[in-house]
Amino acid sequence: MRHPIRGFLLFGLTLLLCSCAHSIHQVHVSDFSPYQAASNGQLVSSSAEQFVVLGLVYDTNYVNEAYRQLQAQCPSSEITGITTEYMTSLGFFSWTNKIFMKGRCNEIPAKSS
Repeated sequence: MRHPIRGFLLFGLTLLLCSCAHSIHQVHVSDFSPYQAASNGQLVSSSAEQFVVLGLVYDTNYVNEAYRQLQAQCPSSEITGITTEYMTSLGFFSWTNKIFMKGRCNEIPAKSS
């Protein structure tokens, strides 16, 4: 005769080992100065990740990497309204830190002399 408790415990243990969670920690928005019409610029975005196992971290420059990717998409212009989202995806004894950056690439107005 099978024990129903054994099957329930096995099912619960399987769910526990395979489950994950996602959490948004911070969202930061920079200024839109100087203000320009939305039609004058284009949206640019970038992302980077850092994988952590048991608290051991190898890649600590992932935020700078995402910012460099954002700047590379707008080399001769100015990026305004940068939105930075910092979130974590949790796994079994590990997690992934994620950064998503978005902004508006605006042409720098020529100065009249």
